[in-house]
Amino acid sequence: VALLLRRGVGHDIPFTSGVGDHEDLGRQFGAGELVDGVEEAGEGDIVGLDEEIDGKAATVTRRWPTAGCKNPVAMAIDTTHHRLFSGCRSGVLAVSDYNAGRVVATAPIGMGVDGAAFDAATGDVFTSNADGTLTVIHENNPDQYHVVQNVQTAPGARNMGLDPVTHRLYVVTAEFGPVPAESTAANPRRRPPIVPGTFKMMVIERGR
Repeated sequence: VALLLRRGVGHDIPFTSGVGDHEDLGRQFGAGELVDGVEEAGEGDIVGLDEEIDGKAATVTRRWPTAGCKNPVAMAIDTTHHRLFSGCRSGVLAVSDYNAGRVVATAPIGMGVDGAAFDAATGDVFTSNADGTLTVIHENNPDQYHVVQNVQTAPGARNMGLDPVTHRLYVVTAEFGPVPAESTAANPRRRPPIVPGTFKMMVIERGR
């Protein structure tokens, strides 16, 4: 699930929703309000909190499902139009009206998403995906979106940052070794090790 909650301005309040088993980085959208992502047994929901909540209580008061979008792990936000973008591991981007608490649109993205960003100046939504793609989606209007391009990056390039001034995207990855044969306590998901000295950053910008 994704969590929408209010916290005290300037305060970091430890919060556990009691729902799901994994929380992801949040996005602030107002004075002390933010969104956060959680995975739960392969099912994705958006959880919202109305503006009347006391941030010190750190309690969730609204939830709504991200229809067709499982495991929302990457988030971006359009505060002007009150739209929340949830990148899901099922290869879908869900767009929610976070005031109404409902999904208004979906769009296909690459697999293995872990990063999302929204450029308010261009109206573009980006997701960085572990399959070696960067999906670019344009906001035609608050309820309509279309995929502009899937930029080829590199395998494992699922983390990124957006510079809103230059409109450049910074995507990072590395080379990976073989997948471990067995799970361990330190690596239960059998993730392949990073090869030392292979870290790289790709800088992506709009064509001139």
